[in-house]
Amino acid sequence: MSPETFSVRGFKGRQASERAWKVNATEIKQNGYNLDIKNPHNTGTGPGDPDALLAELDSIRTASRQTLDQLKSEFAAALAKQK
Repeated sequence: MSPETFSVRGFKGRQASERAWKVNATEIKQNGYNLDIKNPHNTGTGPGDPDALLAELDSIRTASRQTLDQLKSEFAAALAKQK
C-alpha cells in the first residue's frame, strides 16, 4: 500500500465497490461513532442462529468421531493380519 492510501487525498479518489463503501460523518455520529458499519453490498444475514450452529457443530463432531473410530478399527485389523 502506498502512503496515499492513508491520507485524506488518497481516500477522496477511491471508488466504491463491493468491498469498499463510503459512510458520511452524520451516519457515523448517529451510530455512536462505532465504525463497525456493516457492508451495504452484503445481503447475507450473518452466520445464523447460535443454537442451530452449535447443534450442527455437535453433529459434525459426532460424525468425525465415528469416522475416526472406524478408521482406527480398519488400521488395527490390517495390522493384525500382517502379524
